[in-house]
Amino acid sequence: ASLVKDGVSAEELQRVKAQVRAGEVYKLDSVFYQAMQIGQMESIGLGHKTLPLMLEKLQAVTAEQVQQVALTFLQDDNLTVAVLDPQPLDNNKKKITEGNRHARQ
Repeated sequence: ASLVKDGVSAEELQRVKAQVRAGEVYKLDSVFYQAMQIGQMESIGLGHKTLPLMLEKLQAVTAEQVQQVALTFLQDDNLTVAVLDPQPLDNNKKKITEGNRHARQ
């Protein structure tokens, strides 16, 4: 709610930008994350070579833009609410044996 009402400070925005940028750089140390990122970018049609452009665009984001997005999307009418109703365990039900995860017993 404070993001909608008060926006984000310049210091906080810079901190978040630095965290995202650092996270992206650290991902480059892992072949797994490089492959995952390439797959994600390609699967949404952006191409794997757009990451530097995305980081440039991230640096251009302003506090006013963040607040405008918050005003647009962080509204009560846009909420999704889930009510979790825990069910009692059936202690008489057989346990699924290890290594056979998809089989129902």
